[in-house]
Amino acid sequence: MVQGHPDNKERHLCHALADAYAEGVERAGHHVERIELGQMDIPFLTSQREQEHGAVPPAIAGAQALMKRRRTSRLRLPAVAGRNAGAAEGFPGADGAAGLCL
Repeated sequence: MVQGHPDNKERHLCHALADAYAEGVERAGHHVERIELGQMDIPFLTSQREQEHGAVPPAIAGAQALMKRRRTSRLRLPAVAGRNAGAAEGFPGADGAAGLCL
């Protein structure tokens, strides 16, 4: 599960929704692994060349590996003025998911 709220200092609605979802999934006998965007060190891209040819940051590479292992993924991303907030804006799979629980 990707919990995409960028504020890691306080609990928000996205955190509560992710907790409730995980609890239900685990109660049904399934395993939940979480990716918390607010806890990830994701550097900003500084050039087109870096985007096309640069190394994938370790935090993103780990998230990609986790998502490839899982049969299903759930995104919970906060919407700010109709767009994804902060780190969620560039996270793989987040396009069009602002404010949605998929």
